[in-house]
Amino acid sequence: MKINVFRGLVQLVLLAVFIFLIVQGNVQVWIIVLGAGWVLSLLVGRYYCGWACPMGTLMRWQTGLYHKLGIPRVKLPQLRDTPRWRFLMTVLRVVLLIVFFGGMAAVNIRGAQINLILILVIIGVAISFFFSEAFWHRICPHGAVMNITGRAALWGMVIDEDKCNSCARCEKVCPNQAIYKQENKKRQIENKECLLCYECAYVCPQDAIGYRKAK
Repeated sequence: MKINVFRGLVQLVLLAVFIFLIVQGNVQVWIIVLGAGWVLSLLVGRYYCGWACPMGTLMRWQTGLYHKLGIPRVKLPQLRDTPRWRFLMTVLRVVLLIVFFGGMAAVNIRGAQINLILILVIIGVAISFFFSEAFWHRICPHGAVMNITGRAALWGMVIDEDKCNSCARCEKVCPNQAIYKQENKKRQIENKECLLCYECAYVCPQDAIGYRKAK
């Protein structure tokens, strides 16, 4: 089974679990899955973001639908080349991080029945109706934590420079702008931003990209 088909099945099952928890009023249980994703990202990277996150799953479907219908969305500039935009995304990420976790703490203290995880999913999907996936991936508070923990990952997506022909197909399909051009025009993956969606490996004509021990 191709990796993108397998990933799609995993996303579908986990989204069904998330919806079931919502219906049962126990979506806070999803925090266990999220916490496991944070822990695992220390070793294997951001698999939660690319495979388990309900926002990521819905955004993947949005992107596929928009692509088929030819509907354009606002795209971020290449953040590595635009320090001001990179700074703005960082500020938004920090603000949402403080608001989300501060809100969770306040809800727990007051005992209010506010589903912050579901609210976050709705906000993320709503934003992605107008902006490319990368916009939300760069400011998502869950992703902000994994951006930190993922830096220490022992494994990740790696591009073999000897095989890379600089076609840039991988860079174009990356949903989080985690792939960038080096001075020698070969591409490299910024693993702390990589969502491990395998889209880059799927489109690479040189079979130059794979999941292996990070350098």
